[in-house]
Amino acid sequence: MGESVQLLHEAALDMLLNMPGLEQRSRSVIEKRLYSLRAGMAGERKVLQYLFNLNLPVEVLWDVNLRLAPRHYAQIDVLVLTPFHAMIYEAKNMADRLRFESDPSRLDKLDAEGRLVASYECPMLQLQEEMANLRQWFYDHDIACAVDGAVVMTGSAMIEKPPRGGKIFRIRQIRNHILGDYHAGGGRTQNEIRELAEYIRNRNEPYMPFPLIEKVDLAATELFWKPVCPKCWRKLERVTKRRWVCRCGWETTDPYTHTLERWFLLRSSSITNEQVQHLFGMSQTAAANLLRKYPLKKVGQSKTTTYIWRYKGRLRRLPK
Repeated sequence: MGESVQLLHEAALDMLLNMPGLEQRSRSVIEKRLYSLRAGMAGERKVLQYLFNLNLPVEVLWDVNLRLAPRHYAQIDVLVLTPFHAMIYEAKNMADRLRFESDPSRLDKLDAEGRLVASYECPMLQLQEEMANLRQWFYDHDIACAVDGAVVMTGSAMIEKPPRGGKIFRIRQIRNHILGDYHAGGGRTQNEIRELAEYIRNRNEPYMPFPLIEKVDLAATELFWKPVCPKCWRKLERVTKRRWVCRCGWETTDPYTHTLERWFLLRSSSITNEQVQHLFGMSQTAAANLLRKYPLKKVGQSKTTTYIWRYKGRLRRLPK
């Protein structure tokens, strides 16, 4: 459901890491976010691939974001609908030696000698929060559906002191967990399961982390926004009406798509004709013609006109 947003998020973080003007302090924060995002995506994909290969009569949803209240959502990695349950699988793609601790609840990463390397939020607490939120969402929507779930370790981690009050699975334990709902008769029919899945899909509000600089406390003035080389990230120079070149030897006739996408992902969901003129050193008419080539929503009139991108996959020109 939300993989395109995840891929855009990954692309945006990668862009930000390469942006001219980024300080080392900010770079470290962004590198950690990118590592965490990629690990989460890898774990989620492993769970989804396993579920699809099972070919069971269930409905599988992912990246579910259901509104409970303004700015409060039930956020779920993987959701499986069976005749009796909505099952949440919280994927964790982690390796090494891991120990669940309490007071406060956390997950510690240890080295071979048992020394603390890092501490993480307890995934069991995350799962319990997600389950409670989904139960509340079902209640608010008058849906009678029991909620179950498990933390799924998709990496090669060695787990110590697993908590007693929850389920921690290896990925192959998912099959029996789901099949337990098919040993007894009754529950939702296949059509009713599909209807519930469609109801959830229609109310899903994918989390949008854009524009990204707002999420990492960077000011637009700290970064360089004009066309840059996608190979070495130096400034592109315009040598003819259509040709742009970099000192590294790379050249292009279209610096526009990459520059506009970078603007939308990192700086703002909207852009004006005047801002496009400044980015590319072009006239008002040329800027208007350029903006018409992209799937942007035009809002306002005359000097107040803005162009908005909806983040539906990577930015591409409209077909001619």
